[in-house]
Amino acid sequence: MIPEYTDSAMMALNIAKDTAKRFNGGYIGTEHVLMGLIMCGGTTHEIFVNNGVDKEKIYELTQMFANTGITQTKKEEYSPRAKAVLDAAASEAVRLGQKQIGTEHILLVILKDADSTACKIIKNIGLSIQKLYVDCIKSLGKDAAF
Repeated sequence: MIPEYTDSAMMALNIAKDTAKRFNGGYIGTEHVLMGLIMCGGTTHEIFVNNGVDKEKIYELTQMFANTGITQTKKEEYSPRAKAVLDAAASEAVRLGQKQIGTEHILLVILKDADSTACKIIKNIGLSIQKLYVDCIKSLGKDAAF
C-alpha cells in the first residue's frame, strides 16, 4: 500500500505547481519541488532555515535553472525526474516505517539524486548535501546512514 502525503508535503507540492506556473514552465521539476519544500513551513522548511538558506537565492536559481535540459511534458505535469523523486519518496517512507510521505522523505530522495536540478541548486548555494541528509534523518528520529 502506498502511503499518502502529509499536509505539509501536499502544501509543498502545491507550492511547486504554483512556482512552475509562475516561471511559465510546461512542467513541474525537482527545482520547483525544492521551492515547495523550502516554502511549505514543514520539517524541511525548518531544516533549511537551520542551515541558513537564503530563500531569495534559491528562488533566483530555480528561475535560472527552470526549463533547461528537460524533456517536454504535458503542461503542469511532473517531469520524469520529479515523478521518480516522488515515487522514491513513497518507497523511502515505507522503508523507514512511516505511515505518510512527508517533506523529509521527498528531501532525502532529492539529496540522493546528485544529477537533479534541485540538488544542483543546493550545491550551488554552498550547502552540504551530507549535513542536510543527516539533519533530515535526525528529524525522523533515525540514525544517519548516507
